Amino acid sequence: MNVYDFDKTIYPKDSTLEFYLVSLLRHPSFLFDLPRALFSYVRYFLGRITKKELRESFLRSFGRIRNLEAESERFWARRKHRIFDYYKEVRREDDVVISASPELFLQPIARELGFVLIGSRFDPKEGRYNGERCWGEGKPPRFYEAFPEGHIDAFYSDSLSDTPMARLADRAYLIKRGRVTDWPEHKK
Repeated sequence: MNVYDFDKTIYPKDSTLEFYLVSLLRHPSFLFDLPRALFSYVRYFLGRITKKELRESFLRSFGRIRNLEAESERFWARRKHRIFDYYKEVRREDDVVISASPELFLQPIARELGFVLIGSRFDPKEGRYNGERCWGEGKPPRFYEAFPEGHIDAFYSDSLSDTPMARLADRAYLIKRGRVTDWPEHKK
């Protein structure tokens, strides 16, 4: 199987941030949460909170949307054409995407493109992640939770933070602006 990160790997942007900004425009009630979110941004850069806590402060706003699944479907219906061309060329039926983005945001595009999705579990009503974000060292355990005997033929990501996943693959590739290059110092 091929395994991919999603944001900036298959899709050119951070889909969670983009979805947040689109939702901010579509749902003015997000403005009530904006001061808290911006304050969290400052606290993060001062080293007072973790990246997980920063993300939660922004993602809490999604609890204001009544039908989040419909919003997510609308979002992807207008953006699916942005999927990188290389992915369309190497795509396989047994593809797996493992992403730090919340699963609930990526489910519509996962159905559309036909990949198995492993992402961060986020509860918008509670405004919290259920467990750790699916990022960096946290990705291999989530992968093996879903595929206990899983074998990765090729892994693709835009970030060296995904080196723990790259080490599990026979081949690994770094993606920069939709261009595929070999993973630096890839060792299985």
